Amino acid sequence: MFQLYLALIILFLLPLCYLITNSILEIRTQIFILREIKPSKNLKELQENDILCLRTVYFKRKKWLSYISMLEFYINKSQNNEKTVEYHKQIKLCHTYMKLEKFII
Repeated sequence: MFQLYLALIILFLLPLCYLITNSILEIRTQIFILREIKPSKNLKELQENDILCLRTVYFKRKKWLSYISMLEFYINKSQNNEKTVEYHKQIKLCHTYMKLEKFII
């Protein structure tokens, strides 16, 4: 009977451990990206690849205002119309998520 209780506890704890480990790895990856990009480069001269990495980090952490301000800076800096259109779409998406969070909370 005791082995049955242990088996049931293990069956319930394994998915929980998986979810916690997955979250820790995701946070570790985000921290690694931020540490790699921010101190090594001037934020005003980031490459498109670095902008995409920062974008995913800000988006996953739900730092909408930081994300919007970064995109607005690059809209003002960018000469390429295709990039600015994409940045505007991302800003609109951020505003949508911000409004959804207000309704959920």
